[in-house]
Amino acid sequence: KDKVFEKSESKAVPYEYIRDFFVICHPGFFPVYQELGVHWCQSDFTWDRIESSPGKIDFQWIDDMIEEARKYDVSILPILDYCARWASIGDTTNYPPRKRAYWERYVKRTVSRYSVSPYNIKYYQPWSEPNILHNWGLDWEKYIDEVMIPAVET
Repeated sequence: KDKVFEKSESKAVPYEYIRDFFVICHPGFFPVYQELGVHWCQSDFTWDRIESSPGKIDFQWIDDMIEEARKYDVSILPILDYCARWASIGDTTNYPPRKRAYWERYVKRTVSRYSVSPYNIKYYQPWSEPNILHNWGLDWEKYIDEVMIPAVET
């Protein structure tokens, strides 16, 4: 009992661990990133927000975030994630798409846009946290076949 409540000595996280990378991009906070010396962050390029219905595309919010990040010398690692509700096999954006072609089109459209000038983004992360039960029900084979492989091939 006494050991559970003993005061432990905390150690500061060395600057080198956070110097270059901050977990998630938060527009409006990029000046702080610059003060911290952070030059990379992740951002959800959420399919449902980009394409809220089939063919209805809105990249403006991403364009604005990238423009702001560049002013502060912050590069973005896009997370191509989650499913558009209209494409999902379930009732949430956490489930995979009904058709692999939907996912491939989203990935191709997004990567094609942001891999060239003026954005020149080189690295992308397909999906996020598939290991969490509500995302895939731990159906790793489906995740690999329906998300990872198509994203890499695209």
